[in-house]
Amino acid sequence: MEDLLEKEQVELDITIDDTMISCECGELEYSFDGDYASVNAISVYYRTREGIGTQLVNRFETLAKENGVKLIEVPCSPTQEAVLFWISLGYEPATKEDKKWANKISRSYQENRWETPSGIVLMSKKLYL
Repeated sequence: MEDLLEKEQVELDITIDDTMISCECGELEYSFDGDYASVNAISVYYRTREGIGTQLVNRFETLAKENGVKLIEVPCSPTQEAVLFWISLGYEPATKEDKKWANKISRSYQENRWETPSGIVLMSKKLYL
């Protein structure tokens, strides 16, 4: 049973430049501003459930730590898939309003995009160096 629950991760050939981490299966756009970083966009081209998005985020977090970043913020799409993805990686809603929406979205059966006041749910994660 344990083998069924484990996801096999594909080894990615990752390229990093000043604003993007990319591979043949996806990309993550980012920006740094002192001890703060932002994920501007993440795209996974194939829905294989092999941890591609997770690997891109993990590589970004490593890069952020190497650059002295203490806080990452992500303007998350207000969909259940997106909110649950960021929560699974240890991100939390950044404000009380974002927490309210993240709770509504993550517990809902509605699969499409929610209409939040800001159009996003802001998620954040503190990095410990």
